[in-house]
Amino acid sequence: MEGRTFSVIANSQTSQTVHLDSSLPQGSTLGPLLYLTYASELQEVAERHGVAFHSFADDTQLSKSARIEEVHIAKQAVIDCVLDIEQWNSWHRLKLNAAKSEVIWLGAQQQLTRLSQADMILQRKNSVLQPSAVVRNLGVSVNEQLSMDDNARHCAKTCFYHLRRIRQPRRHIDYDTLYTLIRALILSRLDYCNSLLVCSSQLTLCRLQRVQDAVARLLCDAPPRLHVSPLRQRLH
Repeated sequence: MEGRTFSVIANSQTSQTVHLDSSLPQGSTLGPLLYLTYASELQEVAERHGVAFHSFADDTQLSKSARIEEVHIAKQAVIDCVLDIEQWNSWHRLKLNAAKSEVIWLGAQQQLTRLSQADMILQRKNSVLQPSAVVRNLGVSVNEQLSMDDNARHCAKTCFYHLRRIRQPRRHIDYDTLYTLIRALILSRLDYCNSLLVCSSQLTLCRLQRVQDAVARLLCDAPPRLHVSPLRQRLH
């Protein structure tokens, strides 16, 4: 893209303006695609270590499956892969952000209990990556057993927060405006990646059902203890 300039502002001082020969503005449509093209060699680095690779824009995920007896071999392969990726980044003027890197061990509870805390720690150079019980992947919270309960709990908490904010001006807005707010702030969160809820526990589904029931009561201006099934049918 032509005609773009670059400068840095620090402590109220602006650096000299530099004219860029090639660049893309942050947030552009082509940005993620061109970045993936630029960083496509990262997949070859991961494959050399037998590590699965998945990337979305600048968010890269590495995974390695192994039996419990082969954990140390698999962990060393991931560590070597991360070190090679860090070296590749330095060659290509990129930086691996260790502060935003997370590690999670996925497996059955009986298998995870056989691993010590030292087994789960990833040591790379001068930094240590502690294992996390829950990580977020493109806005979805995943725990060690791949249960969606943590994601449902976080979604319900966020939805009820917005519902409380919407209730405050409820008497001063019409139905169409109310529905627009609910669709943008509540229903969009309930619908996001909801296919992952297949085979979820009844407890997980109930958390989200309570949000939907609260939405139905708010839209119909119904009292809190009114049976909600007729309201859901009316609202489809």
